[in-house]
Amino acid sequence: MKRLPVSIILLIIFLAFFFNLERIDVGDQELININTFVYILITLAVVFIVMLPVLRRMKITLLLFFSDLLYFILKFAVFKENPFWGGYYSYITLVEFTMFSLGVVIAHWVGANMDDFEKAVENITFAEIKRASNLRDAVESINNEIYRSRRYNHPLTMIMVEPLKGSQEMILNQSVREVQESMISRYVSISLARALREYIRRTDMLVEQPDKGRFIVITPETNKIESDRVISKIYQAASSIGAEVAVGLCAFPDDALTLEDMLCRAELDLAEKEISKKEITQDDQGTNNTVR
Repeated sequence: MKRLPVSIILLIIFLAFFFNLERIDVGDQELININTFVYILITLAVVFIVMLPVLRRMKITLLLFFSDLLYFILKFAVFKENPFWGGYYSYITLVEFTMFSLGVVIAHWVGANMDDFEKAVENITFAEIKRASNLRDAVESINNEIYRSRRYNHPLTMIMVEPLKGSQEMILNQSVREVQESMISRYVSISLARALREYIRRTDMLVEQPDKGRFIVITPETNKIESDRVISKIYQAASSIGAEVAVGLCAFPDDALTLEDMLCRAELDLAEKEISKKEITQDDQGTNNTVR
């Protein structure tokens, strides 16, 4: 927990030092004259690395490679008004490269500490709640079910479940709004996973798409008509925790033959169901306003 504030303070000190680096003068001679694009590049790099999970979870060596490659491409191909190497310009290039790389490393450290902090809070808050498997870890098991269904000519249905945003709303204090919204969303997802486990059949497979806040229920030996019972159980599970959900459906082999195609079809069906629910909600609100 102590590493997060330390890393943030270090990032602030680094940025303050970097943006005042050109103030270091000896007499009337400027020692450092950094290109403007480097300031913009470091600012964007720090913001994106800290804010985007995909970047802050990337290996630092890989992140440094692509970041430095971007710097050299811009230096060579776009902002080439000054020579890249030779005499005074060699010194400038080394300073720019060093400061940019250092900024990427510190920003990545801040991002990694933020991830650790979020996981720690999540583990403390939701320690007693059983979670669903991650979709990435369950791909092989799902493909095995699809293969078995194809081999024995048996039906299989994929049901995609997503909590609706309206069921997660609370009165939030502005200063902690983002943290609370994130925790509420995660709590609803994990509570829904626990409820789904209690309501669906033992033969059904429950996996999670954490990046999209969704759950997927794989129902072997079940066609579209038979899946209505499972969907009814899903709505009951959501109702038991006071949440509303939208449900998308895709059947094997009627709608798709591979896992990727089934995910796409289920996602399209889910999007259509969400639009329908929003239209119904708006119509109900309009009717209530008219009655009033």
